[in-house]
This record gives sequence, structure tokens and C-alpha cells, in this order.
Amino acid sequence: MLSIIFFMPSVAIVISGAYRALLQCNGTVVEHVMRANPDVTFDVYLHLTAEHGVEHSAAARDALESFPCVMGSKVERNHNVTAAVRAELPGVADLPRGQGTARGKALNIVKM
Repeated sequence: MLSIIFFMPSVAIVISGAYRALLQCNGTVVEHVMRANPDVTFDVYLHLTAEHGVEHSAAARDALESFPCVMGSKVERNHNVTAAVRAELPGVADLPRGQGTARGKALNIVKM
């Protein structure tokens, strides 16, 4: 007897950043990456920052509802992440400020 076993490729998607952008971005990832590749198994991991208590609660809920296959999620308060990055990387304050829409984004990029 001949057995043929097919393995579906598996891809981990790691999303890190501010909760406020999650709902704007998740539909694009689901439609153009996940649904566009039905032969791939996706595992989504989210690491989000939230601004205050109400947003923090919404982020925890929306993180799990945003994607069909969330394997893990963590939501931290933005000010805690900022303080930790500044403590670990004191030179982050010396990064160039950037221009245009990139102005002041260095800290955000480091936090991600």
C-alpha cells in the first residue's frame, strides 16, 4: 500500500506595535496574506502596546478576535515599554529625529 502524506507549509506572523494600528492593519494581513495563501497554516503572535486602561482592555480582546489563528498575545502599557526601552538603551534619545512622517519615529521602531 502506498501512502502519500502532504505537509502544509507553516508560517508564523509576528505583529508588534501600538494597538491603535491593529484594527487598521489586521484586515489587510488576513485578506492579502492569509486568505490569499489557503495552502499555508498561519500562527499569529501579537505583542501590542496600549495607552491607558480602557484601551488596554480592548486591546486584549481585539488581539484574540483580529486573526483566525492567534497562538499568543501580550498587551503592555505603552509608558511601561517606553520606560523599559529608555532604561535598557539610554542612547535611544540620541537617535536622529527624522523628517516628514518619520519625525520622532525612532523610539517607536526601537519599541517594536
